[in-house]
This record gives sequence, C-alpha cells and structure tokens, in this order.
Amino acid sequence: MEQRFFRIKNDCLILTPEIMRDRTPIFAGIIDHDGPILSTVGFNSHRFATFFYRHLKSEGIALHMISDAVFHAAVVGARSGALEFYRILAERGRSVYFASSPQIPSPTEPASLPTLKRFEKVLIPEIEATGARHIETRDAIEGPKGILAKYAGEGVHGNLRWAGLIFERLFAMRQKE
Repeated sequence: MEQRFFRIKNDCLILTPEIMRDRTPIFAGIIDHDGPILSTVGFNSHRFATFFYRHLKSEGIALHMISDAVFHAAVVGARSGALEFYRILAERGRSVYFASSPQIPSPTEPASLPTLKRFEKVLIPEIEATGARHIETRDAIEGPKGILAKYAGEGVHGNLRWAGLIFERLFAMRQKE
C-alpha cells in the first residue's frame, strides 16, 4: 500500500518519491542529528483507513470480521518503510519522539474512523518497540464525537493549537528524562 519513501546513501537520507526530492536537503542529515527528533512518519492514518475501509466495503466485509492477526499484518506491511525509518534512527542512537494523527477520518469516508483508530492501536506500539516515544494527545483533543473543534484544522489535519499541545507534552517528557 505504501511505497518506501527513502533510501540511505553515504549516511544521508534521500527521499525517494519524485514529488519530495526537493525536500531531501532538509532531511539528509536527520539520521546523524544529535538532538531530539519529532516525527509523524507513518501517521497519514486517514489514507490507510480510507483504503482499507473501501476495500472491505467493496467485498461486503465488516471491520470486526478481520482478525487481530490479519489486521496487524496489514498495518505492519503497509507501514514497513516507516517502521524501518524508526529502526534506523534507533540503531544510530537517536532520541525520537512521535505524534500520532489527530484521528480525523477522510471527509470522503467518515465511516472509516473505527478503521483509523484500530490502525493506530497497532502502529503506535510497533513504533514504540523501536525505542521511539509516543507523545499522547488523544486524551485532550477527543470528545464524544471525535476531535474537538478547537484542535481541528483543515481536512484531516490538526491545527496549531494541537501542534502546541504536542510541543508542550514533548517538553514535559524531556524534562522528566
């Protein structure tokens, strides 16, 4: 589902999708950066959720019919490049923190929210297993009907207030270390 988005050449991270090549200079030295790294790699969760939801729907399958093992394999397979990215940073001794999505489904498939949540329930521990630390914000940004309006941005994105919360929690985590 997802193509690998990078390769390592001469200890530099090279972004491989053509559309992102102009950003390579920004990220080239990330694997050797000696400060903390804040990442959202892997958490375009709405994309996975929309694709998976539509596939199940087209086959007449409900999400609850998919076993945990099958769903886990689908998530890990779909995010193998992202997991490799976190493993490479861990192997280099980098201090990595990550934020998951604001859990907003695609506006074209709002019914995919349960798939999105299940996706992140699998992906977060997989990334944590690499040594990266999750910056949890869902407890503050979610209400009974999803993300609270004060944290919602355009489309599937959170806004600057949500980003500020991520940084507040990152700084609090760093102070405890």
